Amino acid sequence: MTRKTERGTATIELALVFSLLFGLLWGVISYTFPLILMQAMNKATVDAVRVAATVPVTTTDYQAAVKTLAAQEMSAQLSWLPATWIAPLSTSSTSNITFSSAAGCPGSRPSCLVTMRLRYADYQTHPIVPAISLPILGQIPRLPQHVEAVSQTML
Repeated sequence: MTRKTERGTATIELALVFSLLFGLLWGVISYTFPLILMQAMNKATVDAVRVAATVPVTTTDYQAAVKTLAAQEMSAQLSWLPATWIAPLSTSSTSNITFSSAAGCPGSRPSCLVTMRLRYADYQTHPIVPAISLPILGQIPRLPQHVEAVSQTML
């Protein structure tokens, strides 16, 4: 083959390899940041449950004390994240913390089961890393509409 007939081959090969490598790189980046957020959310809810268990049962307004302490712990655990990541979480809100009575719950406790929940609502609308659509691969990243972390314990 002569050099004249091979003109443009390197450009086509570069375009094919570059798009594949770019898709791979974008996939790594776009899945890593949400996974970091998810791990931080899980750790925050677990630590909030742990701290909530330290509140004495004899505390006046037990549920309010648990909610306040747990919300402070969740905020403290997520303080290292960028503000744009934690803004949709509303970590300081005590609405993320719910109580429910279990069947074997002693009467001395106001409620036995406490649930800590952090939810990144509408991730598709407000993503950390914007999604791109690639031929054959489709949308990267493919994540659920809502990203959520939940921890429960019996107090």
